[in-house]
Amino acid sequence: PTEISGLAAMMPREIMSLGIFFQKILLAFGIIRNIGISGRILFIIQIIIHYALYAWRGIKEPEYPLNILLINLDPELTQENAKFSTGAFRRHLDYAKLLSNYFIIVRTPRHPGFKKRTPVKNLHIFPSLSLNKIFFIYDAFRIGSRICKENKIDLISCQDPFSAGLVGYLLKKRFGIPLNVHILADIIDNPYFLVERKLNYLLNRWAKWIIKKADTIRVSTLREKGKLTLQGIDKRKIHDVPFFVDFASFQQGNGNNIREVNLNG
Repeated sequence: PTEISGLAAMMPREIMSLGIFFQKILLAFGIIRNIGISGRILFIIQIIIHYALYAWRGIKEPEYPLNILLINLDPELTQENAKFSTGAFRRHLDYAKLLSNYFIIVRTPRHPGFKKRTPVKNLHIFPSLSLNKIFFIYDAFRIGSRICKENKIDLISCQDPFSAGLVGYLLKKRFGIPLNVHILADIIDNPYFLVERKLNYLLNRWAKWIIKKADTIRVSTLREKGKLTLQGIDKRKIHDVPFFVDFASFQQGNGNNIREVNLNG
């Protein structure tokens, strides 16, 4: 049941103390009251064995024991020098710390400089090595299908509702995996976007269709959430999750060199 999955996702990273452990057991009984006595007993045994194994091995479990597949458009993630880039790569490293496994398929051109990477043991980055943007849809679907066959993927997430969104939708239909689509800019029905080129009218209709097929939608502003709600999208599916910014790097930085360059020419 979904409630049990939700309980598992909320489990702490540290091995629980005995008191908290029994509190969780009582909570579990309340949550699974509708699955029968045998189901309750099996679930409690599973919890005990689970934490006993973690205590015996002396390791931490992931905060969210999920396997997530992301369809991404940033080719820099597949390059060896990505660790020296801006916050995007570091952000994905942080995401991986919270998950069991994090798979990323990245749209890249067909070039030897883009390679499969595993910067940490549970973060797997695959370049599409596509001939063009159209072939990316086929390449990403092929790679994603292999990942879904070899791993139990809990969620497919797509960086945009266009090519990435189509790949995610095709994988959702084939494997029955929930789909999350990102809308990280004011694009849908934006008059400035529509008049840039004729193709954008088709892309706009395409994006609106993909959004309706998604199980959840991530937006970065409340304004975009309001627009989607007015278009008939269930507001319970829309989640306002802005970009994470590591302000510590700015607060601890030394701006003397930058000021010297800009002020002195």
